[in-house]
Amino acid sequence: CSGARRLQEVTKGEDGTVRHLLERHVIANALFDAVYDEDQACDAYAPTPCIRVLAKLTMILKGEEATLPLVNHISGLLWGLTDVLGLTAPFRTIEVVGVTTTAPALPSPTTESPTSLPTEPLLYEPNSPEECEAISRGELAPFQDAMINKTFDIRMDVSLTLELSDLAEVVQELESRM
Repeated sequence: CSGARRLQEVTKGEDGTVRHLLERHVIANALFDAVYDEDQACDAYAPTPCIRVLAKLTMILKGEEATLPLVNHISGLLWGLTDVLGLTAPFRTIEVVGVTTTAPALPSPTTESPTSLPTEPLLYEPNSPEECEAISRGELAPFQDAMINKTFDIRMDVSLTLELSDLAEVVQELESRM
């Protein structure tokens, strides 16, 4: 899908090869929800005015994937987010201050040894044009029912160019661009 071009987390295989999550097509879709958390203050170093936004990102995976590469992937995607999303005033900067999940750190064991992981990552077929079309319309496509969902909580400090009274509009704009 055209929006998936940003999904490029580099991992090294045992043989020294470089693999990308995108090439493996493990991420089928992602759902994003954001809310303004008025009870949380931005970090002290964040430019003001600033609001703390809590986001929930649900990745829909075609197979098991270790959590750490996904967290690294999310962090990499969110670097320079204002530019990537084409956000202008009132957005100044968006800094990720934390990514957490309750998902297990490692995939379910597929061998007799609970500490063993397959040495070669699995490759998955890319989404079909029909699946991409359903995703672009914001629909939950039927193919997603049999997939694995991993949810991540992302804390972001969103610095603004001016004080605003209606912060819900700012968060809605951010959410719609994700």
